Amino acid sequence: MVIILFLLLAITLCGTTICSPNQFNSDYLSKDNTAAINGIFVVLVFLRHFSQYIVLSDSLGDSLFFEFNGYLGQLLVTTFLFYSGYGIMCSIQAKGSSYVNTIPRKRILGVWVHFAIAVLLFLICNLIFGKTYDIKTVLLAFAGWTSIGNSNWYIFATLFLYLFVFAAFKISKSRKVIGLLITSVLVTAFVLVQIKADRPQYCFNTIACYPFGMLFALIKPKAEKFLFKNDITYSLSLFVVFSLFVFSFGYIKNGVFFHSISSVLFVILLVIISAKIKFKNGFLSLMGSHVFSIYILQRIPMMVFSSFGINKNIYVFLILSFLATIPLALIFDKLMLPLDKKLKIK
Repeated sequence: MVIILFLLLAITLCGTTICSPNQFNSDYLSKDNTAAINGIFVVLVFLRHFSQYIVLSDSLGDSLFFEFNGYLGQLLVTTFLFYSGYGIMCSIQAKGSSYVNTIPRKRILGVWVHFAIAVLLFLICNLIFGKTYDIKTVLLAFAGWTSIGNSNWYIFATLFLYLFVFAAFKISKSRKVIGLLITSVLVTAFVLVQIKADRPQYCFNTIACYPFGMLFALIKPKAEKFLFKNDITYSLSLFVVFSLFVFSFGYIKNGVFFHSISSVLFVILLVIISAKIKFKNGFLSLMGSHVFSIYILQRIPMMVFSSFGINKNIYVFLILSFLATIPLALIFDKLMLPLDKKLKIK
């Protein structure tokens, strides 16, 4: 299985360019660049979920894949959260209260409608294969609290993050620093409530990347002035952040605090790297442009093919699942467009 990781690495390197000495990638947080980076991680998320439907052997290749998969863990979603937080703050900076007022419809309703339709597809698949759930589980699945085979925690968190931003900036009257502080308090409360409810740590141990993304949108000019002054300050910054990440990662299993710190440092590291290395790859950009649909629908082909026992042949199962997920995601997004227009959520 480790060969799949090397294949992804080879694909990632295709089209990748490194800036000249003392030059930096000015559009490192542009839509195109972040889509390519998100594309890398949504493929890694696919591989992580895929590994839950197979039995790995004791071979060196499978063992290395298992170790890599285990070490990355929830860090795979940090860019999704960071870029989302960064993007929403940039939109608030550009449009102010007029944008904030659209969050309930365009963000919260928009995400939930797509998620609910995806859950409905999972429900139909489960019924076809004779798997049933009680009414309470199904209803809570549509809220993102439970699962009927679908990924759920990330959507549940995303809906609340949008709600927190809306509430925070309505209270702060679009004063950005105060809005960020209120959002951070609400996110902290969200984590504490889930800890109290004994939810799995993966439901919230990377969520700090979202308000940090919002913070970075505010401090970006000053951060760039220091970080990207020249290759010396850049290299020093990269070394310091990398060292702090390695140190904190050593304590990542000690609780939510260390995992949150590691998650933020990990995404800072990626941001710094992307300022020097430009990821330009059509395949990864395609993946990153359909993160939601790929993320939420990828388990359907896995469920279907594993029901027929195809998961016993790992590579056939992998190829079929991937080849089925991509058109499924693209068709899903295309079919959602008329509904989005009708509901005015796009």
